[in-house]
Amino acid sequence: MKEMNVEAIMHAEIRRRMDDDAWNYEMSGAVLARRNKSMRFRALTGAFSGAALAAALAFFVVLPGQVETKNGVMYNFVSAQVEGAYGEVFTARVKPDASTHAFAALDATDAFIDSVMMER
Repeated sequence: MKEMNVEAIMHAEIRRRMDDDAWNYEMSGAVLARRNKSMRFRALTGAFSGAALAAALAFFVVLPGQVETKNGVMYNFVSAQVEGAYGEVFTARVKPDASTHAFAALDATDAFIDSVMMER
């Protein structure tokens, strides 16, 4: 008997909502508000990801120019690391003869590290 009462109440509530235009407008407003919110989120995400991509590309385009001029931040960092490693390995700090050592350059990074090693 209790189940019949719950079922009757549910059917009455469904009928009431189907006949009520205010409830329809409330639901459609909620759906449109949610859609607008997700569209704004997508637009902001796209704008920020585009800006991040542009910043990353600018960084990688500008960075090699700073490294080649031997006054960039990355050059100073690598130079300090190489000097420290050289000092630890060769405690007498005897520099090798550059003519007898040929470094194999597999790519630009290896060539850069090898050129810094040759300065030490």
